Amino acid sequence: MTSDPRARRLVAALLTLLLAAPAWAGSKDTARQHFLSGLDAAEKGDYVLAIGQFMASFDAYPHPTTAFNIAKAYDDKGDLQRALSWYQRFQQLSPSRAGEAAEPILRIREALDPVAAPAPQAAAAPEETKAEEEKPSMADVLKRLETQAR
Repeated sequence: MTSDPRARRLVAALLTLLLAAPAWAGSKDTARQHFLSGLDAAEKGDYVLAIGQFMASFDAYPHPTTAFNIAKAYDDKGDLQRALSWYQRFQQLSPSRAGEAAEPILRIREALDPVAAPAPQAAAAPEETKAEEEKPSMADVLKRLETQAR
């Protein structure tokens, strides 16, 4: 072997990559197995098992889709606080797909804090409506200004 330190570092880096590749592939396979088991459990309504499988999948190979499925399982289970947290994590992991979680996040925030949710517009009081009707339009204002300027 060469005594050049750069060559030794290059060989060490290549060996590390070659040895790590099968482990990473194994992690993906493990993640895929857990993910599929989680989908099956969620389909059957067993959200506790689904969450456990999705978590194991995420631990083996973190992926935005897995984060979204964890959020959805918590949401379906009724654990809104954890669902919100995972929907937000999904948005962080996949900014280009963040819009997919916008509606569930809004719905959950409204459910968790109905006071902060936007209230429906109340009908205006008759006095307010009358006052608005009496306001001159922009055209009327301009006509008055022109008349006064002459």
